[in-house]
Amino acid sequence: MTEDDLLVAEVAKALLERAADAEPAVTAERRAFDVLSEAYFADPKRALAGNGNGGGYLKFGLPGIEELLTPVFLAAGAEVVKYLSGRVEGFSRKTVRRILSRPAPREVPQLTVEQWAYVRTVVENSLMQHTKMSPQRAETIASAVVGDGIAGPDRAA
Repeated sequence: MTEDDLLVAEVAKALLERAADAEPAVTAERRAFDVLSEAYFADPKRALAGNGNGGGYLKFGLPGIEELLTPVFLAAGAEVVKYLSGRVEGFSRKTVRRILSRPAPREVPQLTVEQWAYVRTVVENSLMQHTKMSPQRAETIASAVVGDGIAGPDRAA
């Protein structure tokens, strides 16, 4: 994987960790993250292409495979990296890990309300575009991913 791929994977992994609040099934998926990432980067289009008859993502042919969030978060991560890399000073794998941790340490760059809103929109749109997910479920997961990001930790109820 390239350095850019590693950065995208870092973002996707952080998104997946945050999604666990809304999707308990993510726990098992986290263990397969590295394998799913390799398959995604080998052929992103194939990784995201559901064929409607059990093949789903990555063409493993397993029932329910279309429910995997890793390929979707990798696609979303690529867009988030492209957006944030020009807007967050010192954007790197280390800062991604720290920015997206809960709570983010104060000494690392913090995302603005607008940047968090963008991340939420990207995640929500990716979930609806690449899965058979309802808008309500996509919104719930996107909210879990963003967490206090839009309101800010000081403004959260």
